[in-house]
Amino acid sequence: MEDPLKLCADLNAIFRRQSGGWLDRETLHRVRALCQAAAEAAGDLQCRLELGTIERWAAQLHSHRDPRVDVLREQVLLSLERVERRSRA
Repeated sequence: MEDPLKLCADLNAIFRRQSGGWLDRETLHRVRALCQAAAEAAGDLQCRLELGTIERWAAQLHSHRDPRVDVLREQVLLSLERVERRSRA
């Protein structure tokens, strides 16, 4: 089983490196795979729910132009922080 903290770090790197707001199927595919792997590795229901939300927000960020790009990215990063905190506990 993979380490959920490493998977979250990989997700964090993607969202810090790319702002989104355009169609990017490759990034969206990678984010979905990481979210699903992290959800499987997480032993916590709340973490799984957060990761599902991150996956939905990523779909908005990387599938079309969205005027809320900065807000969505910030929400994703905050959700990742919550998942990391819960995974460490």
